[in-house]
Amino acid sequence: MIIVLNLLGIHDLYQILKNPNSQIITSKKIDFLAYGIEFDIEDDAIAAIAELASKEETGARGLIAALDIILMPFLKKLPSMQIKSFILTKDMVKNPEKDLSEILSQKH
Repeated sequence: MIIVLNLLGIHDLYQILKNPNSQIITSKKIDFLAYGIEFDIEDDAIAAIAELASKEETGARGLIAALDIILMPFLKKLPSMQIKSFILTKDMVKNPEKDLSEILSQKH
């Protein structure tokens, strides 16, 4: 038996994240909801995550890793800031630490 595997491209990874049945983003929404924070993600941010993940060449697993790296600092800090909603933007994907610092400075 011969099996040929093709790398998933940016468009493929984007479609995985946009699929309403995809558990990747849904699980992150549940993580934030556990702290009373409504989480959403802009379409441009989804495209940026797909681009990051495609560079790793690890398929859909790269999406999970990219989201974990981007969102972990927010998930650690936002619950103690009494923030009730959070929308991930393309800028946050590109530089999460900078944007987290700006959010935290606005809440003080």
